Amino acid sequence: MAIWHRIWIICRATTNDMNHPSPELTFPSRSHRLLCHRGETCVQFDSLMRNKIDWLTLTMAMEMEMEMELTPVQTLRNLKQLKQTLEIAASGMFLGCLRATCVDCCCNINDVGLRSQLMKMLQVGGPFYIRHLPHQVARHLRIGQGMVMFSYGGMDMAQGLGWNLYTGIPDTQQFQFSWFIGVIIGALLASISVSLLPKMFFYCVAIVLQLIDAIICVSAPYNYDAMVAARYIGGIGIGLITVAFIIHNSEVAPKNERGKWCAVEQSGLGLGIAVQVIMDSMWNPALPIGNNQVHGIIGIGFAIVAIAILILSVESPIFHLRRNNDMKANTCQWQLLDKKADTEDCKVAFAENNRYVAEGISETLFHEITVAMVPYFKMFLCRCLVAFSFSLPLTHTIISSTTSWKGTMYSWPIIVWRLLRWIGTLIALLVMDKLGRKILSMLGLICMAGLMLGMAGIYSDPLSVLNSVEMGKVCQISMAYQIFAGMFVSGTPAYLGEAFPLRIKPFLIATIVIMEQLIHIIVIVTFGKSGNFFQYYLGVGIVMVICFLILTVMLPETRNMTLREAGHRFRRLHDLFAH
Repeated sequence: MAIWHRIWIICRATTNDMNHPSPELTFPSRSHRLLCHRGETCVQFDSLMRNKIDWLTLTMAMEMEMEMELTPVQTLRNLKQLKQTLEIAASGMFLGCLRATCVDCCCNINDVGLRSQLMKMLQVGGPFYIRHLPHQVARHLRIGQGMVMFSYGGMDMAQGLGWNLYTGIPDTQQFQFSWFIGVIIGALLASISVSLLPKMFFYCVAIVLQLIDAIICVSAPYNYDAMVAARYIGGIGIGLITVAFIIHNSEVAPKNERGKWCAVEQSGLGLGIAVQVIMDSMWNPALPIGNNQVHGIIGIGFAIVAIAILILSVESPIFHLRRNNDMKANTCQWQLLDKKADTEDCKVAFAENNRYVAEGISETLFHEITVAMVPYFKMFLCRCLVAFSFSLPLTHTIISSTTSWKGTMYSWPIIVWRLLRWIGTLIALLVMDKLGRKILSMLGLICMAGLMLGMAGIYSDPLSVLNSVEMGKVCQISMAYQIFAGMFVSGTPAYLGEAFPLRIKPFLIATIVIMEQLIHIIVIVTFGKSGNFFQYYLGVGIVMVICFLILTVMLPETRNMTLREAGHRFRRLHDLFAH
């Protein structure tokens, strides 16, 4: 019985030779022939494997023909041999999942059992599906990954900024700023080691540290020393992951989506803050379980989800290129591309990363420090304002104004106040790469400044705190302030990842993150117990207006730019154009 089978097998491969033509591949088995119609030069498959040529992101649509007198059983046996050989090849040279679809062979096999076995066999899965998964869905899961990694940090942050109402732990200054000191330590450690170790290492260590933090909260919820230690540990984890995450995402994100991928840092923190504020403000002290125990249980849940998603993480090609490992860089580059990307897209992205690394390595350290001064000044102003988007005075204000306006803090304004911050980050995340980072950030900043000065105007009258109508206005202004704060802070991670030269980037990002934490500590120590809201809001409002004027002139718009182009754009002293 003559049987003619036509089976399409889609796979991907990589190579170090960017100029090598696409081949016609002859399978080792005489009964199988794999044809690739993307080139004229023919290369034997066995020769290809023997010489271990690794093709550059070549997408091959190969047709297998079997023109032999075979019985259905022989056909099935030969196809099994084909599958085994393909699996061996996939482990050595092919990337991703080998997907095979039978077009017209099954109709020629009358045996229903054999036909079922054949169709099942052709669905190549197992570990190859896991290897292919990052290429297909990791780009969509990266937002969720960042959210869960930073969310527990947001909960710890909120606890130190006034949302420690029903935990049974004294709200001392040490308890409040311990987490921020931990972040400083973590950022320092990350700045030294982030260029030496894969980003996966920092993600794993940070998640483990946050898991330890959460376990301590569950096991010793009323022990002051244990809770302070847990906050230090959790802060170190967030410090490690913040520097690594900003650098990693700025390198692996497509240029037209970098803002969205990097904004996940602030959106994740916003989600965690919202969870902690809502839980703490609505907590019933009569419950048999402690507030800190629930805090820790939620943290354990976040850590487990983060670990599960972490297996889909892909290392930055730039990390491997800096170590002259082109093969791994090619592999990572292909996995990061959209599933609709073709060979040319990968070549372009790989070449751009090569130019970025070559340029960064060729510059002297003195030259990098010199050209980084202007970007550093811009980002110092921009990122340090993030500390004023959520602070201890803002917490005291929303609690006191809600209590005065509604008669109790167990009311909707606090819930809406916190959700609006997260909603603001989501709005920014969705429109940032379309509308532009600069216009969104500047809109958020000037609105924050105006609303801050508006609250200062109300608090200028000492008797306003006794007027429920005036406190109602303060409460409403506070809620509006948070949505614009969410819009402003979302642009800062992408700017941090773009602004600095390659070699000194980790150190400069870490110092700016450290300055942000120091501002939090200064505000806690200065305004934590004074309750002088007028001075705080007036001073911060004026600072925001001044920074708005400076950043409007100096801050660049880097939408749809590569890292290399954005870095050069940041070096300009002034940049008035929003697009």
